[in-house]
Amino acid sequence: MKFLDLKEALKGYTLFSVQEIKKMDPTFHRRRLSEWQEKGYIKKIIRSYYVFSDVELDEPVLFEIANRIHQPSYIS
Repeated sequence: MKFLDLKEALKGYTLFSVQEIKKMDPTFHRRRLSEWQEKGYIKKIIRSYYVFSDVELDEPVLFEIANRIHQPSYIS
């Protein structure tokens, strides 16, 4: 899978996981994620979770990311 294909397929996602990529392309190799990180296309949030580098990490986005990683979550 090419990066532009991935970006188009996940254009509505703020955060995406390796499992979501593997659902679209079962032959996907994690090595590609490392290559894309080195090129600055994506950023690793935690193990198996990534965001595109052009996503602005403001407060609402960070809350969304936190909720996706650990559900249910809330801010008091």
